Amino acid sequence: MNKTLFLLGLTMLFSSVAKAQATFAFGWKAGLNLASEISVVDGKRGTTLPAASYHVGLYLDKRIKPTFAIQPGLFIQGKGGEYKEDGYTYTDKLTYLEIPLNFVFYMPLRKGELFYGLGPYAAFGLSAKIKRDNITVDLEWGDRENQIRQMDAGVNFLTGYKFESGVVLGIASGIGLINLSNRNNASFRNQVASISVGYEFGRK
Repeated sequence: MNKTLFLLGLTMLFSSVAKAQATFAFGWKAGLNLASEISVVDGKRGTTLPAASYHVGLYLDKRIKPTFAIQPGLFIQGKGGEYKEDGYTYTDKLTYLEIPLNFVFYMPLRKGELFYGLGPYAAFGLSAKIKRDNITVDLEWGDRENQIRQMDAGVNFLTGYKFESGVVLGIASGIGLINLSNRNNASFRNQVASISVGYEFGRK
């Protein structure tokens, strides 16, 4: 059911944007994620060490005005975190299909455009693993106490520079707003900082 609603929302989002009367460009981005998890266990708050991951995906830059655009996208996002316990190092590796909807402002400069923006995202979990040294174990999505909630959502913040050639350099952060834990005495949320390189083409 969650997967059906997710795909339906994706279809409606891109259909509505495609009908808008504005100039547009398509683009892709890929880069490094530094992912961590914000946790609260028995009332004690903590943040894991960052774990290196990646992101890659496509987006549509729909200019409503020359200095303002709506950017829906579709990305594969690696999230998770690293922590130490009982002398071992554990790394959570969570992979999501993520749909951002960013509102982006542009500032024209001589050789391109400076941009900044923010917007919500929704994400559907594709895989969940935990690694200890050289041992990797699959985790389960679901609503039981020993499982992880599969749907995530939060807010993205981004800034960067788009060159006249179409090359895009950016940095971003994403903060999850949904508790992914099913335990009564614990909660954890995703957060990600990223750097990316990409390219835009096809503006009409």
